[in-house]
Amino acid sequence: MVYPARLRQKDILERSLPILKDALAQQREFNEAEYPSFVLETFRRALYNSIPSFFGYLLETEQSCVDLSRPCAMSGLGHSPSLLVLELLVAHGWDVNHESPRIYFTDKMLIDSPIILENYELVVWMVEHGTIVDGGDPENDRSWPTPLLETCAAYGTVQAFRYLMEKGAKLGRKTLHRATLMAAELGTDPSFIEDGPQTDADPMRHENARRQLCYAILSTSSG
Repeated sequence: MVYPARLRQKDILERSLPILKDALAQQREFNEAEYPSFVLETFRRALYNSIPSFFGYLLETEQSCVDLSRPCAMSGLGHSPSLLVLELLVAHGWDVNHESPRIYFTDKMLIDSPIILENYELVVWMVEHGTIVDGGDPENDRSWPTPLLETCAAYGTVQAFRYLMEKGAKLGRKTLHRATLMAAELGTDPSFIEDGPQTDADPMRHENARRQLCYAILSTSSG
């Protein structure tokens, strides 16, 4: 007998929906009491590995086992989100403003994740679907959650930074500080704006950090 957990690993590796169905059927027969937790763990793995056909199937057939409002169900979301994944989740009732499952007890949402802020298309999609962008107190250094633009200044793109400002995101007092720290971490000299020798392993990220820092400086000065 092939145990359900092994079948689940096989279906994820092969992205095979028929094998997934076999694993679910065997788990119900093997240990029905553990079936809900088996389904939930399967959903989390499918979400983590970005396999829409799997978690889409589970959302359609196993709604009683998968609660999209629970962080434990959504813990794989911040690993490799895509428009297809997000659209499928929203279609099944997921709220884009739920607390990020990857940042427990912080009141931060998925849009606060670097992996989202690095992707302008995802940022626009989330804002268009109701994501709150003006949370946090920009005048309070101890405000929590921190204003979105502070995170964007450190991890996002200039395009995302500008877009979020246009949509009402607040420019916090520590925004420039966050951008400066990230630039320093990547080896960017804030006093040197023109193209020069690249010392970072990722030239595109290095250049983006420099441009992001420059825009933060301009935005702060003009404010």
